[in-house]
Amino acid sequence: MTFRNPFVPPVTKAQLKSVGKSPDCLYWSATFHCWCLSGDWVRPYATTEKLLSELGLTINPESMCEVRTGSPEAAKYLFPIYWVCVGYDTKKHMNEVFGYLTDTASQAEATCRQLHPNFEIYYTCRNDQWEANR
Repeated sequence: MTFRNPFVPPVTKAQLKSVGKSPDCLYWSATFHCWCLSGDWVRPYATTEKLLSELGLTINPESMCEVRTGSPEAAKYLFPIYWVCVGYDTKKHMNEVFGYLTDTASQAEATCRQLHPNFEIYYTCRNDQWEANR
């Protein structure tokens, strides 16, 4: 099962805090188009669903419905802007893209730097601008 609704995360920030995890460890991946987890506690190749179930968290069923930006279903969600940080991971030696739902580009960059200290940001833009230029 993947969480492909970019407007509804599988768990809330309060749920993550309740199990001792940082609320910022859950992020929308522009690369994989689903919700992902980051942090030193995340095991390689473990799915987001598996990790959240191990923590005993209840999954929001709306997060499993795929919703496309600009679709009629997307209109019902009031959400911050989806920002994309494009850059290079100096540890993995590969280009990478990370997406964040924040109000400003600087908030997205700050979150990206906090979660991915080895990531060199080339630029940050709105998702719709990035999609149009890829």
